[in-house]
Amino acid sequence: MRTSLLVLPALLAAACAANAQTLPDVLLKEFHRQSGVTGMAAAIVRDGQLVWHGETGYADAARKQPVTSQTEFRLGSVSKFVTIAMLARLVDQGRIDLQRPVRSYLPNYPAKQYEFTPLQLATHTSGMGHYEYGDEKFDERAEPYKTVTEGLTVFQDRPLRRAPGTAFEYSSYAYNLLSAVMESAARDDFRSMIADTARLAGTPSLQPELVAPVGANWSHLYTPDGEELPRRNITSKWSGGGMLANAPDVARFGLKTLDPAFIKPGTLAWFTTQQKFSNGEGIGGKDFKQAIGWRVSTDYYGRNYFHHAGAILGGRSQVSVFPEQKAAVSLLANVMFTSAVALSTESLYDAYLSASVQGGAKCREGTRRFNAVLRDKPLEGTVRFSREGAFCRADVSADNALGAAVARNGAAPGIVAYSRAGEGNTYFVTPVGIYPGKAAGETLAVQLSQGVVELKLN
Repeated sequence: MRTSLLVLPALLAAACAANAQTLPDVLLKEFHRQSGVTGMAAAIVRDGQLVWHGETGYADAARKQPVTSQTEFRLGSVSKFVTIAMLARLVDQGRIDLQRPVRSYLPNYPAKQYEFTPLQLATHTSGMGHYEYGDEKFDERAEPYKTVTEGLTVFQDRPLRRAPGTAFEYSSYAYNLLSAVMESAARDDFRSMIADTARLAGTPSLQPELVAPVGANWSHLYTPDGEELPRRNITSKWSGGGMLANAPDVARFGLKTLDPAFIKPGTLAWFTTQQKFSNGEGIGGKDFKQAIGWRVSTDYYGRNYFHHAGAILGGRSQVSVFPEQKAAVSLLANVMFTSAVALSTESLYDAYLSASVQGGAKCREGTRRFNAVLRDKPLEGTVRFSREGAFCRADVSADNALGAAVARNGAAPGIVAYSRAGEGNTYFVTPVGIYPGKAAGETLAVQLSQGVVELKLN
């Protein structure tokens, strides 16, 4: 009976000179292969320089046009990351007070059961709901929304779902409304504000998506099964999910937020501090703390970063900024699919850093059994160790709970882990993400979305 394998290529970084591919290249291509996504791109910017970028798959599958560094992807809710940077700049300029009632900026916006503020819109605590079933039918409208205010008509008559400041409820509609507040405060239209911000950030590909004309560098849009999607109207939600950019520019924009000439240090510190509910409790969950729009986390290797993810028809995205290292990472795809994109950017960044580690790969050989615990349940399997080019590889059996945890569409995955010299930082590639981990002695540890799993070798 054939055993399905979870390929956990334990990549302990340190590409040797004979191998032209860097570790991030290998990780990205393996992620693309396992996920089945049509096209992907990623980039790392550090100390103001684009230090790595990688592309794989197609921007236009029918014409076999590959993804390039210039391919522009839908950003989905990574658009919120940009909007928050724009909001921080308005705070710096003294043009907006985040504690004022929203209707003091927009007196014609329908009154609700409670007053709420721009700060509550930005932290998803205003009481406003997210999309509901059937809401996206408005995307079928042929004509673009001429103004941000016109786009508010989709939801503006709905009551608040709960009292502001009492609960976290993710809401893209809150960002639509926030952009209207920003227009009023800045006395400028939001589309022009995006253009001005992109110019100042040095990210020319960053733009609001229009109905037409389609840009020459825009990626086509696909389903997880590879079928091409029509490009629907998303002009009502530029601030929350309607922007486009290429991977290097997304990373550049992330790094630009650290520039004191772009956002003042005091404002940046405030915007990256966990916010609180009205009862004083911190906003957030197990994966991140909710700051002002941005999310704040500590990665598996102990680095602090702020970030945002995005998902939209024909797009999946992530931007992560590591302030202490003055670095930013982006990961973009032209498919909306379930994926651990934040953990994937952690892994890509650490894999880039690992290239500076000296020494060749001294790999284990042969097959070992392992035992582990996942969600309080025991699991077991095998690990087959081998050498692959400059890296050590481990193929881990996936016909168990570990495989199910990282499977796509219920199929047993291959999980690939690569590591340098069989010890140290290790990266587990699966159909739904690149997970960070470590190899030490008789243990392979991996940080899954469900928590850390330690594979104890027998």
